[in-house]
Amino acid sequence: MKYKCKECDFHWIGTSYTFDEVRKHEKTHLKSKVKTIKPKISNTQNKISKK
Repeated sequence: MKYKCKECDFHWIGTSYTFDEVRKHEKTHLKSKVKTIKPKISNTQNKISKK
């Protein structure tokens, strides 16, 4: 089996028994995406929380 990451230069060649390496690598991309998401607060929510 072969795997090539679309977002970086990570690649893997192995069997289904070692595919966990790919899963671990994909989680590193998910963690970086989660950190960049910021919640949007509308003006009405902001006014309510200040009261």
